[in-house]
Amino acid sequence: MAAYSFYLTSVFAEKASAGDPLVVFDLVAWPDEQVLQMMAYQMCGEVAFLHRASGEVRFFSPQFQLPFSAKGLLGAALVCRELDGRNQQQLSCATGSYSLFVDANGVTLQSAAGRTRPASRGQVEIAYALGIESHEILAPVQFVDAGSEQLMVQVRSRQTVLQTRPHSALLAEYADTPKQIAQAVIWHRDGDIVLMRSFTADHFSIYENFGDGSAALNLASSYLANGGRLPFNVKIEQGHTIEKLISRLSLIFLQIDTKLDLHMRGKVLLLGSGELKA
Repeated sequence: MAAYSFYLTSVFAEKASAGDPLVVFDLVAWPDEQVLQMMAYQMCGEVAFLHRASGEVRFFSPQFQLPFSAKGLLGAALVCRELDGRNQQQLSCATGSYSLFVDANGVTLQSAAGRTRPASRGQVEIAYALGIESHEILAPVQFVDAGSEQLMVQVRSRQTVLQTRPHSALLAEYADTPKQIAQAVIWHRDGDIVLMRSFTADHFSIYENFGDGSAALNLASSYLANGGRLPFNVKIEQGHTIEKLISRLSLIFLQIDTKLDLHMRGKVLLLGSGELKA
C-alpha cells in the first residue's frame, strides 16, 4: 500500500472561512488513473494531482477527470512555492502550459483568450432552462473555451443572477458540450464588480460552483470576442447563494492586458497537510 502526501488549500479565499476547498497531492510518480480517481473520491471534492518533477498537473472531481481547472492550477502553484520556494511557476495540463506567479496578493495565472462558438439554442429556451426572463439576457449567448468549455450568459441585472433557478435536465441538454459535463455561467457586470454564478448540470441534478476560475477566464474571453474595450479590470464575486453555515464567498480578480492576455488572480490559503494510503 503506497502513501501519498496531500495539502488542503482554500482558493479565492480572503479568509479561512471563505473560498473554495481544493486538495493538492504532491506525487513522485504517476499511479494508475483508477487510483487517482479513487483518491479524488475519498477527498469528496476537486483534487489536483501535481508531479513537480515535470510540472504536470491533472484534475479530478470525485466522479471524473477534468481537462482543465484554473482553481487547480492556482492551488498547485502555491503548493509548489511552499515546497521549492520559487514564486514563478510553469505548470502544464491537458490543455497546455501556463505561467503562474505567487506573491503577497495571491496567485496569478496568465492565459491566452479562449475560443467561442454560438449557442445551439435560442435565447428564450436558454432563459427557460435557467429559470429567468428571456428579456434579461444580453446577446450573444456563446460557448466559450479557455480551457473548460462553458455556456456564458450575461444578464441585465444583479437580481436576475441571484434569482436564477436552473432546470437540471434542460440545462444539461442546452449546455451540452463534447468536452466535458454541461456547464453554464450567468453573470452581471456593474462597473468593476461582476456577480457570477456557475452551474454544472446533468439530467438529474444541479451543482453550483463558487470558486470557478475557469468561468472567469471564459468571461474575459467572451468580453474580448464581442469587441469589449480595454482597460478591463474587474473583481468577480461568487458564493452569495451557496447555502452553507460558514461563508463561502469567493473573490477572483481578472484583468486583460494590452497584449490581450488574460490575468486571473486569487488568494490561496494553505490550511493543512496529511497523507493518504491507497
